[in-house]
Formats: sequence, C-alpha cells, structure tokens
Amino acid sequence: MYRIQIIVLIIIAFLSPFLYAGRALCWEVKRSEHAEVFYHEEDLSLAIRVSSLIERGYGRVAGRIGFFEDVTVRVFLTSSDEEFNSMTGDVIPDWGVGCALPERRVIILRHGGKVKLNELVLHELSHILLWQATGGGRVPHWFNEGVAVWQSREWRMGQSITMAKAVLLKQVIPLHEIDSMLSFSSSRAYLAYTESFLALVYLFEIGGRGVLQRIAERMLEGQDFDHALYEASGYLRDEFEKSWEGYVRRKYNPISILLDSFNLWLAIFALFLIVYFIKRWRMKKILVQWEMEEEGSDGNEDVWSVIE
Repeated sequence: MYRIQIIVLIIIAFLSPFLYAGRALCWEVKRSEHAEVFYHEEDLSLAIRVSSLIERGYGRVAGRIGFFEDVTVRVFLTSSDEEFNSMTGDVIPDWGVGCALPERRVIILRHGGKVKLNELVLHELSHILLWQATGGGRVPHWFNEGVAVWQSREWRMGQSITMAKAVLLKQVIPLHEIDSMLSFSSSRAYLAYTESFLALVYLFEIGGRGVLQRIAERMLEGQDFDHALYEASGYLRDEFEKSWEGYVRRKYNPISILLDSFNLWLAIFALFLIVYFIKRWRMKKILVQWEMEEEGSDGNEDVWSVIE
C-alpha cells in the first residue's frame, strides 16, 4: 500500500509543472534566495512569512545534515482542502497538513493547517534537503520523519506520556511499520512521529551527533541506507530496531519515568500543590461554617434581648 502511495506521489511530482500551469493565472509568486512561494492574492502576508522562515532556517537545516549547496524550493500555499487534495493526488490523510515532493523540490501546504507555521515549514524543508544530501537515496520513513521532527523542534512534553502509554499497553509500533504511516489514524500517526524522533535520538546516543552527516555522505557516494547505517553506527537495520525497542521500554516504563530526577521533582511539586489546595479548600469551608454559626448565634441574642 505504501509503495503505491509513493508511486502516486512520484507521478504527481513529475506532472506537477502541468498541474500547476492550469492555475498559473491564479498564482502570485514571492521569490527569495532559496524559495519561490506561490500563493493566491489574499495570502500575501502568509507567503511573506513562509519565505522568511525558509531563509532564516535554511542554513541551520542544511548544515545539520552536512548539505552545503544552495537550492531553490517551490512552496504552494493552497486555498482550500480541495486544492490541496488535488495537488497531492488525494493520498494525504486528513491529519496531514503538508506534503514534500523532494524530487521536484516542491512543498505543498494545506490551507489553515492547525500546526505552528515555523515547525511545518522547517519540517517539509528538511525532507527536501535530506533527499538532496543523500543523493536521492531511499531512507526508511522513521529516519526521514525523525530528522524532520528534530530539525523543526516539534517535540512536546506530552509525547513522553504518549510513549510511556504505548510501552505500558504494548502498543509500540515497530519502526519498519512506520513506512505505512500514510494509512495510519491521526493518533497512531502522532505515535509514529514520536517514535521516529526517539529513534533518531537513540541513533545520536550510539553514533554521536556526526552520525547523521556520516550516513548522508555514504549515501551520496552511492551506498544504500542499510550499509550507510552500519558503517556510521555499527548496527544493521534489524539490530538497530531491536536495540531501540529495548531502549524505549527501559526509558519509558512508568518506574523509570518516575525515578527520572526532573519527573520526580515535578511529581513532588504537583503533590505539594494538590495538598496545598486541599488544605486551602478545607480551611475555607471551615471559615464559612464558622460565619454561619456566628450569624445564627447573633440572631438568637437579638431575640432574647427583645424578650427581656
């Protein structure tokens, strides 16, 4: 299924000049050193922001994967879901807010995507520049997405909870199954992005920060991903996946999370707040009760004074 979806995207990529030409009169273009942003007239301010984000982030994203050439990326800002689906061949799930066609250096963004724009732009830019850095060699989806999440700094604290839940319920997705992510539900896709990032973090732990550049260099020389991974990290792909699974099970089981110094102090602080607010609530309740009793007592005194 995943291969069929990839083939469709490749066909779209090669036909893209013709697809876009049909709407040529509708598109305005904002050009900069590394970007051509195609937009509709009402989206001028958005086009300016996207162009600025690419220029500000290009050097960092490219440098971190060892790519030091200048390329121009074409970005299309669609005005509706229908336009986005038409331009991407309707193969992107509803939860997808962007699509990169690395072979054509094209990024297509969904109208009104509910994510931070800077993260979205850098994420898709990473896909294109990683493809350039590896000479267009095929990489596993977890690697591609892990690099993109790392480049765009999308990690959230809540993802630790997501990973811990997956470990506890034995729902960890094997890394090779992430190749089928386009068929996932939104929640499963969120877990897949989380796992992809953690797989890259683990790769850094065993191979150092230079491992990413070493893999890209070897693939640019003509090696496939499996050989490049082995020479850069000492792990075969299957060995890496099994080792990574052990790593996340150790790191994200409930006891390990609790014993982590940061999480432990966070738990203690949260407990302190809970106790504090419970005591405050109880004291407030007592004070209210006292006031009611005093009001009742004052009323009785008034009655007896009248009788006397």
